Amino acid sequence: MPTAEFYHAIRYLDKVKTRYPPDQSGIYEQFLEIMRVYKNGRDSLPEDPGRYQRDEQRVMEDVCARVQALFKDEEDLIREFERFVPQSSMSGSESSRVEDRITEWKARL
Repeated sequence: MPTAEFYHAIRYLDKVKTRYPPDQSGIYEQFLEIMRVYKNGRDSLPEDPGRYQRDEQRVMEDVCARVQALFKDEEDLIREFERFVPQSSMSGSESSRVEDRITEWKARL
């Protein structure tokens, strides 16, 4: 049986799709591509636990930065996306560093 998180993810995708209908702005398709790249990047992470965690962190920072740039004017979509970021693999300082990096990205746009 699907979890509550699964249903939340489906609702989030529907929200993005409604706001950015396919074939109108290309943003929905770009978002799906970011998610595909993320999935493929995770599939190719190393088996070594220490290296996996470092590489997972790097992949998540990249994904967050890309989503931030894509939804730069849609704070609700950005905040809701952040709920899906696996915080369990990050310490508090790492999580803070990701947030700082995202803030820097937004400032550059």
